[in-house]
Amino acid sequence: MYRTTRVLTAWLVLGTLRAQTALDDLRGEIDALVSARGAHCGWDHVDALLADLPGDSFDRTRGYPCS
Repeated sequence: MYRTTRVLTAWLVLGTLRAQTALDDLRGEIDALVSARGAHCGWDHVDALLADLPGDSFDRTRGYPCS
């Protein structure tokens, strides 16, 4: 029983670390997109940057506020 608990705990910790790493990678990619558009755009316009992704719900006709 003790070994099973240790294995499950290790599995949960590793899963959490992997999820955190994936989120950090995504944040890095979004930061790179924002930087590519210019530092003055900031996080307020991330939705406009993501408008090019397929399957999104953003208004594609409004264009990018920063160029």
